[in-house]
Amino acid sequence: MTHYALLTLWLWYNLKSHGENKVKITQEGPNDCQTVLTIEMEPEDMEKYLDRAYKRLVNRMKVPGFRRGKAPRGILERLIGREALVSEALESLVSGATSDAILNEKLEISAQPQVEILEMDPVILKAIVPLEPVVDLGDYSSVRIPYQDVVVTEDEVNKTLEDIRKDIAPWEPVDRKVKAGDLITADIEAFVGNSKIMDENGAVFIVDPKTSLPFEEFTNHLVGMKSGETNKFSTKVSTDHPNSDIAGETANFSVNLSEIKEQSLPELDDEFASSVKNGEYKDLADLIEKTKEQIRNEMDIANENEHREGVINKLAEGAKIELPELLIEREVENIISRRNEMIEKMKVTKEDYFRFASKTEEQMDGEAKVDAEERLKRSWVLTKLGELENVEVTDEEIETQLNLYKEQSKISKQKIKNRDLERVKLSIKESVFIGKSVDKIIEIAATKSVAAKKKPKTATKKVVSKKKPKNVKSKES
Repeated sequence: MTHYALLTLWLWYNLKSHGENKVKITQEGPNDCQTVLTIEMEPEDMEKYLDRAYKRLVNRMKVPGFRRGKAPRGILERLIGREALVSEALESLVSGATSDAILNEKLEISAQPQVEILEMDPVILKAIVPLEPVVDLGDYSSVRIPYQDVVVTEDEVNKTLEDIRKDIAPWEPVDRKVKAGDLITADIEAFVGNSKIMDENGAVFIVDPKTSLPFEEFTNHLVGMKSGETNKFSTKVSTDHPNSDIAGETANFSVNLSEIKEQSLPELDDEFASSVKNGEYKDLADLIEKTKEQIRNEMDIANENEHREGVINKLAEGAKIELPELLIEREVENIISRRNEMIEKMKVTKEDYFRFASKTEEQMDGEAKVDAEERLKRSWVLTKLGELENVEVTDEEIETQLNLYKEQSKISKQKIKNRDLERVKLSIKESVFIGKSVDKIIEIAATKSVAAKKKPKTATKKVVSKKKPKNVKSKES
């Protein structure tokens, strides 16, 4: 199975769209999982592409003396020049000739080739073609990683119950000085020099000295204030603040406090338990038991994910792989592209983003390459494993996932164009194939041996009583 199934679709579509080309092909390599093709087209081989280009252009252009779309090709070519006609045909010509050459040479590719146009008329192309990586899994049958026991402790249950108490507890006004944990309402102004950087009326937030929002030590200046008081103070803006205009500068604040509220936590008893989630729990004992179950389920999921990652990492560690450089470059480009999209959504400059991350762009690009190589290695070793273990994907599995895709995207199969439908199906097939390959190596890793065992039954410790717990920890932010 070719790893990037979409490439199969790319080749198929180009040949279907452009037909078979009789071209001269010279191959150099392969070297380092890449090969170089020189593709030469004869003038007569270019005619069908030029004719299609003419039909597109003649319908877009107004030629004197002819109705739109009716001017003969010779007339149009004299008007715009042969070079313009070749340029119009170039995109489809390059893709058609390249895909044909790849199939003619029976190459198994891992990414779309990088094509350089050497000559225009007749066309001569140079295509760097990344081949499928060479993968040696080693003795993957010896991979063994045991599941970890799941243990729910009394402290974990107590903390969760405390979080529930805080979530439902009402906030009530108090007449005293502000202390950590209070909910306050205040009007806030802040300046850096003559520039106003903050102007909020009726801002509501919890006083938490452990946070650095909106600025370092800001909330420390609020502790001890009373309602109706105004406090003016200065604090240093951190040097890694996302806004480079104020980073490292001194911010001057004026805070007018209008209200202080504190939480009144309910007693941990049957009455409290019956008030949680609209009476879902009968009493405190029921709440405790179901809280234990919820924590256990969450830990099971985390354990499963950790085990899954551990098994895949172990498989990858024991494998040797040779990746084509062009494939790595493409993956790096994808990672950087996603990073740039994130920066744009954050509405910060690149400079501020890198400053906030305490890294240079060059450092993050280097990390992107390492990440790209790791992702590709994991993906390809799983593909190789699936091939060696004869993993198959049935039509029924593809159809099931296709129906889920249609439901999630809220479109019907009839509304998906044929080309897009094939693309979706191939993408689904590859995804299911990789998933089943993961299941296979997890099955192997769970095989009984001295080093591993089947997943054990969940173990738990005794948890809290019906009495209010002592020394309950606060909810972490």
